[in-house]
Amino acid sequence: MEEITLSICVDFDCERVQPNGEDNRVHLLVNFPPKGAVAKPVNSLKGSPVVRGCAKTCSNSH
Repeated sequence: MEEITLSICVDFDCERVQPNGEDNRVHLLVNFPPKGAVAKPVNSLKGSPVVRGCAKTCSNSH
């Protein structure tokens, strides 16, 4: 997951400040330039194969 978040931050010109998470979720704090749409890197993260695979196999405790 670390490689994916770093890659997305490079692709969208943002800085990963604090990654964190649990088995079934990701918490990611980034510095994002005001010139871009926040939805683009979020959708890119949601669409990554690792995240999609986790959505199918990770249990949701809530």
